[in-house]
Amino acid sequence: MGVVLFFLVLLFGGPVWGEDDFSLIIKPDAEVGALLESQEYAQAEILAREKQLDTRVIAVIMVFAGKNDEAIATFLDYLATVPEDKRAEFAMQAVHLAANASEEVSEKLLRELIARGLLNADSPEVKCHEIMALTGPTALHNANAQVTELLAQSQTIPRCVREAALTLVARLNAAGEAEKANALVQTLYAKAPNDPEISIQKIASLVHSEPQQALAELDKLKRNMPDLYRDREAFLEFLNGKALETLGEDEAAKTIYQKLLTTAPQMEVALKTSLKAVNRRLDRAARVAEKGEDQTQPLEVRPHAFRRSVFLILVNTVLVAIILFRVYRRKQSAGQENVPR
Repeated sequence: MGVVLFFLVLLFGGPVWGEDDFSLIIKPDAEVGALLESQEYAQAEILAREKQLDTRVIAVIMVFAGKNDEAIATFLDYLATVPEDKRAEFAMQAVHLAANASEEVSEKLLRELIARGLLNADSPEVKCHEIMALTGPTALHNANAQVTELLAQSQTIPRCVREAALTLVARLNAAGEAEKANALVQTLYAKAPNDPEISIQKIASLVHSEPQQALAELDKLKRNMPDLYRDREAFLEFLNGKALETLGEDEAAKTIYQKLLTTAPQMEVALKTSLKAVNRRLDRAARVAEKGEDQTQPLEVRPHAFRRSVFLILVNTVLVAIILFRVYRRKQSAGQENVPR
């Protein structure tokens, strides 16, 4: 995966800038990218040097090749040439670039940069990087506390904090911590109500607890941000279906899911799982009606917590993929400031 991601950065890294410009954008090269994709690291490094590509490209190739100490030294040599007022930003980028190939090397480089005074361990950028790397229940709890603290330090939301918070919301939901995730979403929304991604997260948090409000928010989003709605239509329509399910409108939800199966194949697993549950309830209702049974009895036991946990696992599989894709897109055009994991 790391090879593929770096390959994409090389191919689609945005405008071509010379290294002398000290741009965060890295000059792309398809030939070197192809060698990386085929894991021919030695040849990739030779070709990169022959073409005099960006030193950062060569350093990352070294990481892929397992030449970790040489890679770190190469990153450090490059950073020594960067103007002092830009050095911290480029140092953080180096950490993210190394992470595309090896988390271990990335963390070692980060510690070295802090030790040399090139990065401040208490800066939001470093904190966000550490938060994105945290996994497991205890670590998620600590990450939530750190993100909350970072959000309290500013009236606006720094980009790295925003991305760390959105990634944490998805991870908390996937871990069954819906209440903590929803609380974090509310904090984000209070600070940035016009942020598209945060608005979508808010809607996702409402589909079970307040489905009518979720539908109203979806309608509002469709009217006020039509371009965003078209861009994210598949996922937003999926949320529409989940809200309808919560309201007991299974036929309407089924229609949405069936349509999405043909237009959003990337969501096939989540859609088929939802359709299976909807069809089971509809079949049960049909049998009850046919036999003339007491329809006041519950058609199916649908524990609230269980429904939420299953839904969140499905939804957050999609959310994490979307967030990671958008972060990498931003990294290509804005210098890879943050890499959610």
